Amino acid sequence: MASVLEIKDLTVKYHTEENGTVTADRAVCLNAEAGRITGIIGFSGSGKTSLMLAVMGLLPKEAEIESGTVKFQGTDITVSAFPDLLAHDTFMSGIRGKDMCMIFQNPMSYFDPTVKIGAQIAEVLRNHRKCGWFESRRMAAEMLAALNVPDAKKVCRRYPIEVNGGLLQKAAIAIGLANKPKLLIADEPFSALDAENTALVCERFEELKDQGSAVIVILHDLCTAERLCDDIAVMNNGEIVELGTAAEVMNNPISVGIYKRTD
Repeated sequence: MASVLEIKDLTVKYHTEENGTVTADRAVCLNAEAGRITGIIGFSGSGKTSLMLAVMGLLPKEAEIESGTVKFQGTDITVSAFPDLLAHDTFMSGIRGKDMCMIFQNPMSYFDPTVKIGAQIAEVLRNHRKCGWFESRRMAAEMLAALNVPDAKKVCRRYPIEVNGGLLQKAAIAIGLANKPKLLIADEPFSALDAENTALVCERFEELKDQGSAVIVILHDLCTAERLCDDIAVMNNGEIVELGTAAEVMNNPISVGIYKRTD
């Protein structure tokens, strides 16, 4: 399979007033292939989310890519590959939400509290598909219903603050899946879901994978990682300390002292 995402020697640093310069990721190398699901596991603060924000071009203003490259479908999308920041932002805006998408860990911080949930899902569809407002609203409700959201049409008419965390997480997942991106990154997408809904979302990720997309999932649940992922990377202190197929990492872990499996 061809690599959809190629991360090579990527180092990400944060500049803070309290602690000075902090290295979040150190010379990380990671590929995500078409038709495969890659899991990234590790303790909180190990650099998982920073790595994916760097891929998406969404690092906060106090962070920067010091060195390394990120290639998406063979094109270098690292800031340094563009003549200026504006050119990079313009390019990334054109592919984010359509060709590459990220489901964020905290859905409440992702949604606009002043816009109804259905309208926010519909906007993503309208921005990247040739469909009108009515059609996109209908599709939004259908996508929520496919994620086992009861009364999906009613939920579409609610504001984010009016629904619980599980429903809001499903809405964020619906947005991530909306345009069937070539690269989907999901940061702790199961944290507010029970076992039944986790299994359902896993099915949706597997469907996207079967369509030839690359899926990266950041997660802590090793049992889910073993069932869902084809490949697993273990991160610690900003570095990938172990990388292999799910069977290799789970059955013969090198980094057992860093991230131990508990059944």
